[in-house]
Amino acid sequence: MAAAEQARAALEEIARLAETHAPTLNTAFHRLGEGALRGPAAIRLRSEMMRNHAQLRHAFTLALDHAERSAAAAEGPRVPRPVLAGTPVIDVMGRGGMVGGDPELLLTLAGELARAGRGLQDAGETVARLLLRLGLDAGPGRLIAEAGGWAARQRTDLLRRREALLREAVLGSDPSLGELLGYSLGGPAVTLGFEPDVADAQAQRLAALAARTDPPERRAQLVREFFAGLSRDERAALTLSHPHLIGNLDGAPHTLRYAANRLRIQHVLTQEQARLAILAPNDPDRALVQRRLTRFTEFLQPRKFQTGGVYASEERKFLLFDPSGDGRAAEVFGDLDTARHVAVSVPGVTNRLDNFNDFSDGVHDLYLHARIRGRTDTAGIAWLGYDTPGLIDGQLPETATRSAPLLHSFRAGLNLAENAKTTLISHSYGTRVSFEALRDGADFDNVVFMGSPGFHEEVRSVDDIGLPGDTGVYAMRAPGDYISYSANAGPDPASFPDITRLATGDGPISPRGHSQYYLRDSLSLANLSALAWSTGKPTTISTTPRQEARWATADQVFFERLLVHVPPEQMRSFVAKAGPLVRDLELGRVSLDCSDRCFLWILRLATETDILDYLTPAELCDALGSAVSAQTYWRLRDRGAPEPAARAGGLEAKAAAMVALEPLRSGLEVVRRAENTADAARVMAEVTATVQRGVVKAISGTLRDTRRFGGHAAESMAEDVRESADGLRGLTDGVTGEASLHRLLDKKEGRP
Repeated sequence: MAAAEQARAALEEIARLAETHAPTLNTAFHRLGEGALRGPAAIRLRSEMMRNHAQLRHAFTLALDHAERSAAAAEGPRVPRPVLAGTPVIDVMGRGGMVGGDPELLLTLAGELARAGRGLQDAGETVARLLLRLGLDAGPGRLIAEAGGWAARQRTDLLRRREALLREAVLGSDPSLGELLGYSLGGPAVTLGFEPDVADAQAQRLAALAARTDPPERRAQLVREFFAGLSRDERAALTLSHPHLIGNLDGAPHTLRYAANRLRIQHVLTQEQARLAILAPNDPDRALVQRRLTRFTEFLQPRKFQTGGVYASEERKFLLFDPSGDGRAAEVFGDLDTARHVAVSVPGVTNRLDNFNDFSDGVHDLYLHARIRGRTDTAGIAWLGYDTPGLIDGQLPETATRSAPLLHSFRAGLNLAENAKTTLISHSYGTRVSFEALRDGADFDNVVFMGSPGFHEEVRSVDDIGLPGDTGVYAMRAPGDYISYSANAGPDPASFPDITRLATGDGPISPRGHSQYYLRDSLSLANLSALAWSTGKPTTISTTPRQEARWATADQVFFERLLVHVPPEQMRSFVAKAGPLVRDLELGRVSLDCSDRCFLWILRLATETDILDYLTPAELCDALGSAVSAQTYWRLRDRGAPEPAARAGGLEAKAAAMVALEPLRSGLEVVRRAENTADAARVMAEVTATVQRGVVKAISGTLRDTRRFGGHAAESMAEDVRESADGLRGLTDGVTGEASLHRLLDKKEGRP
């Protein structure tokens, strides 16, 4: 009976807490309905309040149910159960948009939510403690405390919005000011006007500091000292007037860089919209510009995610943004200023701004892995801080050598908490960049190399890297990671005798191939979390490349089969010639299959590079057949086929592909026998023109015909192509190849 009485006492306390704290958000609802906020901002806040209100009702109901069952045997009258009211209905629509509302009501709302949050956190801890004493699950208490934590965190954002409302009353709406105020950067110097000459002079001094040739650590320290001498309003004025300088300035305060890069993204978004408006519907760059527009729009919107069964969102923050070329960016997750554990992730080939989310989503999943487990002292950075190479120029070391100082400078410019633990996580070609940066002096406590092509033939152990003795060095190699076990640039660090291998798993949720190391709920992600955030003990493994080798992706197979034939001394020349063609493959303008478009692309590869000097047409077709086989294998696996069935399907696909590729092999033989590049181009002209005119039902027939064209006939065909070029412009298939062909022919024959 003593246990039952204890349960009754706990039930009475939980009932009291439910009656007191379950309705605490109701007053905030009413304040919001009175006009504290209006428009989209109010709608979002109302939605989050409704979700947390429902969570509170559910958690208190669960706690009462559990306690009542435990107290059923206790003597005395039944403990009255409090009535938990539903969510109040309020109208938050109105004029005013993002910053509409009443500043005074907003101040009241901020205070009410803060007080409610603190009370709910205390109540949640008490409920959890009472349930644990009864031997029950403390989950309801944690849910109550979690809702309280959300409410307490709203105060800062609401006060920022109040500040924006007050400034709008003086100046009117200004999007640029709004971005600064979102980071608490505004002040009289901004709102009442500042001296442009002063900000310009400060910017010139900063630019001179950034251009110094001092070691990165010294440059970053000089930048920190510069900002320490500025007032809050001077910082805001400088950020507003020179966001292109502040956004990417290593050593500058993080909040300033976040605000500056948000301004830059807005500006670039407008530019890209204007660019898209003037592109023709069939312009090959139109799809790329549309993807960039989508990414930049997403960068300005909150990132939505789910953690512990609860939906949440957070503003996206960028320490780096550069839209030039393929683009560069560095996104931050968590509070970088206070984090005790910080991880910087570096990607490999073919990463660009238009596909940035593919990389950053994985790093965010790594960050959430710690957050779901209650860790709030972590911060992750998705660093796409260099122009990554493509599939083909990724064979060369120049990009790594050129990009390493950028990574070193970025690391030196982070303003981290004292004694914060840092981890560098690099993938694919990013491991080469990281290797060079580490040798250059970049300071990290732990280093992880994933899917590495190697660093250098002479680097065969951790000792050869030359890191400080207390640096933890780890490697990952997933089954089927073709890049890792090909050792293109040297031995894969996963094979180093003195390195710690981290397991990636072999279950149904496990990385396969080259690009899934951040796979959600996988052992590889858990191991990265254990290392970066200290969320557990990493799982290690020790196997051989032969044991781990499976099938790689089509692109990887194709280029590995090709590049193995290119002599090292000729690699640079081949990469320079093949680069533009491979770019079409990377951007999705062509795919490796048995289509006409692919055949024409292969012919261009043969005529515009020296690849047929290094391998036979049969070997080139075999590489394409192997790519088709790999593509089939992964499609079958994606559809749930078991490994043996998918492997058999891949072999059958290659056998069928080799039959279909026989005409291409014959055409390549003609190209190979051509006396010079112009003759080979004329052969290509015959195929290209015929396909464009649509008179061939199958590419095989066209390729057979090329064997009958000799000297004068080929020249006549090429002339016909030139004369009919205007009529062919409207066709999509082969237009790019035909245009480049004309440039080649005109150059060879001395035409302007």
